[in-house]
Amino acid sequence: MSDIDQLFSMSRADRQAAKFRRLFERMGQWCRVVPFDGAEPVVRLVNLAGSKGEIAASAGNEYMPEKIMQAEFLVQDGKVFSGDTVELGDIDALGDFVADGTKLQLTLLSAIDAVSVTYVYLEL
Repeated sequence: MSDIDQLFSMSRADRQAAKFRRLFERMGQWCRVVPFDGAEPVVRLVNLAGSKGEIAASAGNEYMPEKIMQAEFLVQDGKVFSGDTVELGDIDALGDFVADGTKLQLTLLSAIDAVSVTYVYLEL
């Protein structure tokens, strides 16, 4: 079966999931998610480009712009939860994950839909 035949045999939802997978492969970064409950770590892609500015009140009741850091994950790659630790890195020539020393803590669920889930994170 050719690539074109395979594409047209897919459902609309499957085509959309494949499109987001390709987008994540271009824009995403490899990471290892270490679940807060001690379960086995999982290597997957994360998109950190979702950071945005938000207005927040400071202690003196002045409104200051504050950068909110967000990490987006594909739902089809499995679940992530608030409290999970994310180690950024890359895949080496042997296919093994190599951490670069950057660690993030997922804190607050920011958005979820059928394709992706986004959490606010803190850099550790």
